[in-house]
Amino acid sequence: MIFDVSVTVLTVLSFVVPRGSLDDGRALLAAQKFDDAKRTFESVLVDHPDDLDAGAGLGRALYGLGDLDDAQTAVEAVLAKSPRHAEARFVLGLTTMARADAFRESASETTPGSLIRARYEDACRCFEAVVEADPTMIDAWMKLGEARILLEDFAGAASAYASVLATMPGDVEAHTRLGEVYCRYLHDGSRAVPHLEAALVAAPTRLDARRLLAEARLAEGHEAEAVAEYRRILDGQPDDEETWNALWALYGAKRQYDEARTTCNEIVAKNPTSAWAHYQLGYVEFSEKKLPRAIDEFQKAVELNPQFDALHRLLGDCFLAQNDSTNATSHYLAAVRINPRNDEAFIGLVTVARQHASDKRYDSAVDAFQHAIKVRPTDAVTHANLALTYKDMGRTDDAVRSYQKAVELAPMDSQTMNDLGLAYEAKRDDETAMECYRKARAIDGNLDAMENMGALFMRRGDWASAMAELKAVLMQDPKRDRSTHLYSESRRAAGEKSPQ
Repeated sequence: MIFDVSVTVLTVLSFVVPRGSLDDGRALLAAQKFDDAKRTFESVLVDHPDDLDAGAGLGRALYGLGDLDDAQTAVEAVLAKSPRHAEARFVLGLTTMARADAFRESASETTPGSLIRARYEDACRCFEAVVEADPTMIDAWMKLGEARILLEDFAGAASAYASVLATMPGDVEAHTRLGEVYCRYLHDGSRAVPHLEAALVAAPTRLDARRLLAEARLAEGHEAEAVAEYRRILDGQPDDEETWNALWALYGAKRQYDEARTTCNEIVAKNPTSAWAHYQLGYVEFSEKKLPRAIDEFQKAVELNPQFDALHRLLGDCFLAQNDSTNATSHYLAAVRINPRNDEAFIGLVTVARQHASDKRYDSAVDAFQHAIKVRPTDAVTHANLALTYKDMGRTDDAVRSYQKAVELAPMDSQTMNDLGLAYEAKRDDETAMECYRKARAIDGNLDAMENMGALFMRRGDWASAMAELKAVLMQDPKRDRSTHLYSESRRAAGEKSPQ
């Protein structure tokens, strides 16, 4: 009996010791201190390697650290011993969903949608198993709702969020997400409104819930109430980009510029240091082509936020519309330096360069193209445009180098290959020019290249080859004047009669 008692004491201790540590680990998980949580659960497993809760906790910590492989291994070890362990199954669902998200983001346009869907279905099954085992596990219901949205099972998502509210009627996140499902996916604004209002009663500053409430009001046809909700957000958060965009979408779609101007002016009056308020007021003026007033507001916004790349881009557009290419270039450059992915600003910069080239302001054109290339050194079209400018300037060697770079970046661009051939012809390097024309023809049957080959054969006195190339061109495009003229010249030079 003494032995039995000691065994009993040891058994009790074996459970008492890890429970405190497990609680510590869970507290660390809740605080998102995943490294500390990982060490805590690992220390429990050293002495108690079969503790299933510690194994599941370790998986949760590893997931939080982004280590999906080790997280999955940890929880699969738990599930091998206890297939219905809710926490382990939940973590397996989290890792499965994270892998599905990564697969979707990396998938190409040719990736079958069925493959992506299958991964989300796997995650969904994991969460369904969790809530079946433990219907009170709120996190699992929430992730199940998210997974069902991704599977476009919107009714199922609504059911998942409703299950959360059945257990916790005041859960703000569940009310918000259920309101989102009704508003955005099921297009039922009347059912969305009560949930969003409930969320805002508990969390009045919750921006996503208030935006959704505005959307739901719009869906019900209550535009003034929607605007009022957006205004409530902007009164407290005047630089909230998403809300401004939503408000502008409301006004801009109906070209309600006077209403938009009034709203923006009121917000600017309350928040004179809001870059976004000045930006939106400027955008109203810009939309009505009142450029001087737009520039004034945009410049105020830039002073408040010099790193606002969209502002610089719009200022560039305004100045370009006023034929002020110097200021336009300055702001486009500022925009792409702040954000190299600002496509509109990059296009604006290239537009200025092309305009300079068209006006024969070649030095300014070259400068603008070179600035654009510094921002996007792999943009083949810009290199080709720079090459064309060099060619027009008579800087043939520079033109060849720029065309070579363009061809290196876009080897299947037959037109640039043809233009490189023309540049070599300008250098009197007919052999290399002919090689370029042949490559351009091989890529896609480029008619310009074939016509240029015919002209080059004529210069060599190879009339038969010239006629063959030019005839091939005319068979595809009988109205090409230059080819028609060159073909006739070749026939005459070869001593043949022109066709009647």
